[in-house]
Amino acid sequence: MTLLLLICLATAPNQCRTEQIPTTAQLPAQCFAAAQEWAVQHPRYRLAKWRCGRRVVEI
Repeated sequence: MTLLLLICLATAPNQCRTEQIPTTAQLPAQCFAAAQEWAVQHPRYRLAKWRCGRRVVEI
């Protein structure tokens, strides 16, 4: 599974980007916990959206 995040700079909320982070989460609660852990480890960013899914390959 992959944790798919939309993150924005806390000091510039209009500057956002997507991140794809591999995770071992299998259940929604585990995915939520992984997103929370990421947010705590990256205080310069605000977590705007998150979800777990398959890795998205950009073309």
